[in-house]
Amino acid sequence: MVICLFPGQGSQSKGMGAELFDRYPDWTAQADDVLGFSIRELCVDDPREELRRTQFTQPALFVVNALTYRARIDDGKTVPDFVAGHSLGEFNALLAAGVYDFATGLAMVKRRGQIMGQVSGGGMAAVIGMEPAAIQAVLETTEAGRRLDVANFNSYDQTVIAGPQEDLASVKEQFEAAGVRAAIPLNVSAPFHSRYARGRGGVQRVPRRRRIQPPRDSGHLQRHRQALRRRACARPCQNRSVTRSAGWIRWSSCCRNPSLRSRKSDLALSCQSSSRK
Repeated sequence: MVICLFPGQGSQSKGMGAELFDRYPDWTAQADDVLGFSIRELCVDDPREELRRTQFTQPALFVVNALTYRARIDDGKTVPDFVAGHSLGEFNALLAAGVYDFATGLAMVKRRGQIMGQVSGGGMAAVIGMEPAAIQAVLETTEAGRRLDVANFNSYDQTVIAGPQEDLASVKEQFEAAGVRAAIPLNVSAPFHSRYARGRGGVQRVPRRRRIQPPRDSGHLQRHRQALRRRACARPCQNRSVTRSAGWIRWSSCCRNPSLRSRKSDLALSCQSSSRK
């Protein structure tokens, strides 16, 4: 079984996608038209240091994820049985499953980034080497910790927390004293998937003019049936997926779903979002 996982914010880097824009001039031109600026310039050169700002991060990652997946299919690689995504990457999973076309997905991601760009004044950090329950216990011991939220349950020993930067810095020493392997700040512009994003992002509704349809079994995927994973319940999602800027993500639940455990996984693919230099 092959699973393709699309990354989200924090995986961006200057130079990403450099080898893909010339290979796919049609989607590059569509991206420039939808966004109103050069996607190549943003991703490859980032002259105004905008790549870390979510209103630019999100469309940039969506485009490079999409081009990376398209190149994979065009190169004759195995078509995945399942597609999934971390937060923003979920939009790429929907694209890969044929729920909408490239321009439609990018327009939604652009709007999502604009809305989430209203959130500021905080950050996120990955706590590695401690189970989620123990992390929550550490957070409950101080005022600074209680002002932080658990944002992403990535695995048994990797959990992302979010909140004010000063509080993230304050609890780092506590986690190190408790024996975590690392507490790493993430390359994001705000405390997404936390209480601090509520009222700014929330559930993003799709404009009526956007064409949304069930995952397809046709085109280049005609020989393979794909299923989307809805992150909150870890069940296959056949017709829609809701991506929120507020509220935690139970990513680890998707990976523990019985429908995945019951079948041998031959390859777990992460669609790389960047061409690092």
